[in-house]
Amino acid sequence: MIRILQWYFAYLARFMPRVSTRLAVRLFLTPGRYPVQSAAGRELLASAERRTLLTDAGSIVVYRWRSAGPRVLVLHGWSDCAANLGELVRRLLDEGYDVTAPDLPAHGASSGKRTNMREWLLAIRTLAVNTADWHAVVAHSLGAFAAATATRRDVPQYGPAVRTDRLVLIAPPNRSMDMLRMFGGFLSIPADILASAERELSLIIHAQFSAFSTAHAVAEFSGDAMIIHDRDDQRVPFTHFEAIRNTAPNHYHVETSGLGHRRLLADDATLNAIVGFLDGSPTEVARMSA
Repeated sequence: MIRILQWYFAYLARFMPRVSTRLAVRLFLTPGRYPVQSAAGRELLASAERRTLLTDAGSIVVYRWRSAGPRVLVLHGWSDCAANLGELVRRLLDEGYDVTAPDLPAHGASSGKRTNMREWLLAIRTLAVNTADWHAVVAHSLGAFAAATATRRDVPQYGPAVRTDRLVLIAPPNRSMDMLRMFGGFLSIPADILASAERELSLIIHAQFSAFSTAHAVAEFSGDAMIIHDRDDQRVPFTHFEAIRNTAPNHYHVETSGLGHRRLLADDATLNAIVGFLDGSPTEVARMSA
């Protein structure tokens, strides 16, 4: 299938560049859907308070586990869903936190087949409007990119900036253009078609597509942030982590190895570091950073 798409783009780019651009944008904005990885994840969702929240991006399904503890927002990544963050959510619940985890637009049980960063930011910020402040936002992959961006005050077109004391970003991509170029490289999409796709995406998200950067969002973040990335991540290269660390060196930066992109979410040492950071006594963070 990949080879067919590569051939198709080579043909369309030469003879029908406009069609090629439209196809590239359509594919870029269409997530896959990871299956729920375990029965434990489904059981965890079954124990949650579930509601449907209407946003300008459509309806999203939101799960909440109430407690008397501080409120934490947990966000999944591209093609994923809240159920696949089960180990992370369970650990936060065991520590007494009040946890909210949505299925973001076009993911999990939420509506839509295609989505974009504008819709994710609208959804995240709509959730935030109903909450005075989050104690922390803990997010994975593209959800981490969106979480960092949602704290920026210079993108008011998506609603009020999210207010939180702490950010935990697990395997975040750095720049939106990095993601587009990785996508283009995977499908061998010519550079001129990617440039046209960037212009189309800017129109779709009502902002300059290339303006978004995790590194700059973290550098401007007034609270405490922890960025965790594995050296063996094959989905989001470790160079993204290095760029964030170089731009925002005053936050916590945790390197792991051998876990890849997703096993971080269930690794005991990583979860210990996250909990320590949220508790304000990041002994495990310091140990892992050493």
